[in-house]
Amino acid sequence: MPQLPGEIWLTILSHVRSDPQKGINHDDRAFLSRDSLNYENLPQELSDPIEDLGRFRLTCRRHAELGARELFRTYSTRFTTTSLRNLQEVAKRPGLAQYVNKFVYKMPFFYIEGPEGIDNIVNRLAYNPVKVERWQKRSREQENIIEEKQDVYALTAAFRAFTNLQQILILQTLLDEDHDALKCIRLKREIIPHLDVAWAPACSHATRTMITATNDSRSNFSHLSSYFFSTDSATEISRAPIRQLPRHATQLTRLILTFYEEDNLADRMQLLSPPFRSMLMALSKLENLHVGFFFPLDLPFSTLFPDVHWESLVVFGVQGWRLEAKEIIEFTRRHRNKLKGLRLRNIVLREGSAWRDVLTHLRTNMRRLNWLSLGRISYAVEFDRQQLTWGFERPGWDYDSENEGNDLGSDSEDESENGDENDGVGSDIGVNSDDEDTVHRQRRESSDHGHSEHDGEFPPISSPRSATFSAGIADVDMDSIESLHDEINGEISNSKRKMWERWVLRKTTPY
Repeated sequence: MPQLPGEIWLTILSHVRSDPQKGINHDDRAFLSRDSLNYENLPQELSDPIEDLGRFRLTCRRHAELGARELFRTYSTRFTTTSLRNLQEVAKRPGLAQYVNKFVYKMPFFYIEGPEGIDNIVNRLAYNPVKVERWQKRSREQENIIEEKQDVYALTAAFRAFTNLQQILILQTLLDEDHDALKCIRLKREIIPHLDVAWAPACSHATRTMITATNDSRSNFSHLSSYFFSTDSATEISRAPIRQLPRHATQLTRLILTFYEEDNLADRMQLLSPPFRSMLMALSKLENLHVGFFFPLDLPFSTLFPDVHWESLVVFGVQGWRLEAKEIIEFTRRHRNKLKGLRLRNIVLREGSAWRDVLTHLRTNMRRLNWLSLGRISYAVEFDRQQLTWGFERPGWDYDSENEGNDLGSDSEDESENGDENDGVGSDIGVNSDDEDTVHRQRRESSDHGHSEHDGEFPPISSPRSATFSAGIADVDMDSIESLHDEINGEISNSKRKMWERWVLRKTTPY
């Protein structure tokens, strides 16, 4: 055993650090969603992989180095003084920093002190002093980090040290006191003059510091993703001169953004349109592109997507958009020679368009397409009727934002944090026991599922588990356009959507 090559040990360790979708690349996925995986049949972990790797590293120096490769592939940092300090310490240790491929930046809501002060909440509103003290502590810590540029210095040092960094992921994190503060503000509006808790300024600040840090460090990462992105943050990125982002325009291969705003969404995106389109045109090497919204955007497709052809585009997805059939057809036709994965989630087809036209085009012309997601697609007439009757079910807000989901080989973080102050600090060869304890306290961090360069990554959707395909429809019927039973402007059930996905992927010419 001691003589085993390092590559074999790494293969063994990759199984120790189990993952529900590890090794499943896009060619093996049936559909572009977590519906395609049966989690109930997956083996349950008998122990904590992080602890197992930590113990493995304690056995000898060689194992310590091998374990570090697996343990530090993903490194996460919070917007706290302690976590940023730990990040700087890891940056000083090239033996560990060299293994980081993915950096997860867990960004909290910003606590914004109002003109009447957080201190006065207890006296004037008679609110729980313990909770108010926590809010005040968070507010002061965030102010200190920004004033002292702790985050800029730590991120710059880390990105300079992470010589093999490939992916940067900005996550929204909600701790217990954040839930309390948001609930209190929602129920007691009189608190707002004292305190507000907001995501937009936090996301914008994280984006600005990322731009500064990647520019100063000359980082060569190629994958940027965020699942609760703000339009202000998108403006920060898209308006940054390309000379400030020298590697982004030539090296960025994956861009995954989902915008969380609902209010004035169309106006926001209309203002963002010119710089965003210009940025996309500059990203000539894109292989994986996804832009999504939680509430269907009511603007033409061309508002954000320029009339260009990305030669390397293999995976494309849009989520939450009112579109015409011809807009989908025209874009996919331009990329028919390379596109292998397509995600049309929460797409609402405008009146006058038919899904059968889209599906027939995909089946007839998209010969390289081998997976497709049509989750929650609908017609505008039916969507508007249901919204008037039942209201809009906003997907994504029934889980903690750190749960990225597992759609199309996405990276998945922990489902909730519950106030823990853990980050991604590990241990090195020969470190003391306190450092080793830090390893064992780490939360489990998921690695990239498989390592296929074209694995997709998309945000989660709280959709029902895939319905079993109807046994009443024989395969012989799957070659007929009529078998789609597309009731234009009618309701599209989940079972019908899954049948449509299967119908498209048969590839034979329909009649």
